Amino acid sequence: MKNEPLLKYLIFQFETALKNAPKIDPDKDIEYLHKFRVAIRRSRSLLKLFQPDAYAFNAILKEIVQKTNELRELDVFLASLDPISYPILSKKIGKYRKKHFKEIWSSEFSETTIKKLYQLLDEIKTVDLPNKKKELVDSAEKFHSTSLEIFHNLPKNTSNEALHELRIKFKISRYALEFLNSCDLSNKQKSIEECKQIQDHFGEIQDAANQLDWLEQFCNQNPCKECKQLIKERKQFLKLVKKHM
Repeated sequence: MKNEPLLKYLIFQFETALKNAPKIDPDKDIEYLHKFRVAIRRSRSLLKLFQPDAYAFNAILKEIVQKTNELRELDVFLASLDPISYPILSKKIGKYRKKHFKEIWSSEFSETTIKKLYQLLDEIKTVDLPNKKKELVDSAEKFHSTSLEIFHNLPKNTSNEALHELRIKFKISRYALEFLNSCDLSNKQKSIEECKQIQDHFGEIQDAANQLDWLEQFCNQNPCKECKQLIKERKQFLKLVKKHM
């Protein structure tokens, strides 16, 4: 593995996910779930870019991430909710989050996921991955340039779905550039910061839209006097972040 930087990097990501998986719990630090998901997303993004034929890896990693999407979204939502201004909703959503967390991240799912990750960790060593510096750098740079071109030609009133797709492109770009940086293949710090800014802004829009949809559904099923004001506040915020595209 001396001259296989991508393989070593992917192995590190799988090991990071495996290190954090047993610590994930509704009563523990939310960063364990976050670090677990980032490691999975990095692995999936790099495989999609550098080895798109690794269908089995992509399918398994996608399933794991999608299964935990709502848990992370609930964590982000609660972190953005002021418990002083919205004490009733904070308590109700916190209770829902804890119950839902245990349903999704069950003992069975945890054990199955860890087993799958160990299998992928073994199998990744048999995958035909690019290892030449020029090939890795060229692929990452080309994908980043394409993402920037789409961004700079983005039409007004772009749909949330299209923005989400572009956000994914910048997420892949950022992870690929971070890989180049961390393995000393190419200094991409400036481009990484640029990707992060664009990705964060799109993420803010996506989070605001998702949170508003989720909040409206939650309030329909769990009405309280704070719902109307928070929905109004979140609608105004969504308009604001989309306005500053």
